[in-house]
Amino acid sequence: MPYTIKIRHPLIRSILDSLDWYKISMGEVVFHDFPNVQVTYKFINRGQTVFPEGFDMELQNQIEMLADLSLTNAEFQWMNTVTNYMRPTYIEWFRGFRYDPKAVTICLEKGKLDITIGGPWYSRIFWETTLMALISELYFLLATNPIPGGPMSGIENAADWEERIIRKADLLEGNGCHWIDFGTPAQVLRDAGCSGPEHEGAQGFSGNLQSAFGSKIRCAAPRNLRA
Repeated sequence: MPYTIKIRHPLIRSILDSLDWYKISMGEVVFHDFPNVQVTYKFINRGQTVFPEGFDMELQNQIEMLADLSLTNAEFQWMNTVTNYMRPTYIEWFRGFRYDPKAVTICLEKGKLDITIGGPWYSRIFWETTLMALISELYFLLATNPIPGGPMSGIENAADWEERIIRKADLLEGNGCHWIDFGTPAQVLRDAGCSGPEHEGAQGFSGNLQSAFGSKIRCAAPRNLRA
């Protein structure tokens, strides 16, 4: 029976969702200093994770949807205000950047996932963190019925995980703590209220949250934090 795509909505909804500031800064150096370098990236599965049937098609579907992403006007204006050390030629180019799905080759065979990305370095450099974000999120979303013996076997989310996160954030905020969030996916922040430069953020995720990774760039934007 042909595989049916289960996750039809885009997991990444902003071009900034999966890019850390380090990657964006590296992109400027590569864009200006290495414009002719051709590269090949390969996915290394250090944990020897076994991926479920159809994972390659789910990933390909998500990659195809990335082609529609670009900086919004609000994101572009925000980047101009916090990147006074970056050359305007790069920011203007990045405004028009689009992911090219044809640059990515995916193969899944007996649970082993192989991914190759090839092409000009200046436009392929952004695939690394973006693909890792998609691979991680898709794997755990599709683990509703975990692979027997796999890392998700017997693991369930605590029923009150959202409330616990908010309580911790409020406690830190109430005590004037400056803190860095290294792991919350961008869409979780967005669903909590940090949905981009046009929003003011959510309860517990306000003034003292610092932007650590790219998934936090859009949460930092409304407060004009400098990454």
